[in-house]
Amino acid sequence: MNKRSFATRKVYNRRPARPANSKKNSTTVRSIRKNANMLIIWGLVVINVILIGSLIQKIFSPFGPLPSRVDVPNEDAVSVEILNGCGAHGIANVFSEVLREKQYDVVAVGNADTFDYERCVLIDRGRVDRKKIEKVAALLGVSRDRILQIESQTSQSDVTLILGADYSGLKAYRQRR
Repeated sequence: MNKRSFATRKVYNRRPARPANSKKNSTTVRSIRKNANMLIIWGLVVINVILIGSLIQKIFSPFGPLPSRVDVPNEDAVSVEILNGCGAHGIANVFSEVLREKQYDVVAVGNADTFDYERCVLIDRGRVDRKKIEKVAALLGVSRDRILQIESQTSQSDVTLILGADYSGLKAYRQRR
């Protein structure tokens, strides 16, 4: 045996002594890491469940998503420009909604050159049949004597509706309000 005394022997596998509060901090750090790991695992589980559910829905859905609305084109559709000629706020938008519901192509909505129109006027640009123009006039409630024929090759629409101060008497406006 070694002749060194017990006090002079080296002990190699000993860890240095820790302070008393170091043990407490170590367990706190371990518990925080454990909780964070569990939180990450549960988050990944939730994401996987969502992805698997989406995959199952796509596999077993025979037709895919259903269309929200089927648009049937109007055979008598003409392109319409609506201009506010009386200055009432938003009135051209009301008439554009009415025409769009009936599947007419509203190509422009805006203000007329002035706001002093006393009566509503429907301008035929000479590109479509007169019967189609009269059908638009009947839908809106504009009388036939208020249909003017002003041919224009530069206009972007087949018909221009200029709303005058008497817009509240039109059939389309009364039905809407």
